[in-house]
Amino acid sequence: MGITMSVSLRDSKSNGIKYPLTNDFMFKAVLQRSERALKGLLSALLHMEMEEIAAVRILNPIEIGSVIDEKMMMLDLKLELNDSRILDVEMQVLDEGNWPERSLTYLCRTFDQLEKGEKYLEVKETIHIGILNFTPQGFPEKLYLEYYFYNLDTAHKYSDKLSIRVLQLNQMDTKVEENEKWNEI
Repeated sequence: MGITMSVSLRDSKSNGIKYPLTNDFMFKAVLQRSERALKGLLSALLHMEMEEIAAVRILNPIEIGSVIDEKMMMLDLKLELNDSRILDVEMQVLDEGNWPERSLTYLCRTFDQLEKGEKYLEVKETIHIGILNFTPQGFPEKLYLEYYFYNLDTAHKYSDKLSIRVLQLNQMDTKVEENEKWNEI
């Protein structure tokens, strides 16, 4: 059931070439330019209907250059969803052996969103979504994983305001039932 997603883009040397959406530039460019594509991705990853996404705002827009080989400094896509959630979406194709630490760093930096004088109860739910083209060492071989902070003994969830989601593109051939599990809930 492999899915190939690519987009044609003009580069400085040819009329047009195809780049996969796993390309950092293409990932950011397509999601920044197409609200429908962005809402479609978020609805699938967050188990929401597209109609539930009233507004999505890119908090760190990139200036999309005219050629794909321009140097870019943005590491991820930071979004505000429906004025109530902050999302950090990271596309990572190379396994550098540091995914848990890297994703926790992104999550914590994004969660620290309050300005001086704001109340702690005003902090917005923060979700880090890693879209990986590999399975980090020790991770389950599943297409989509959701991690929350909870007590190991009682399963009491400490807070709904922090979570990490991991979409492992290399697991696209897992059973269809697993891929569509959220639709049954």
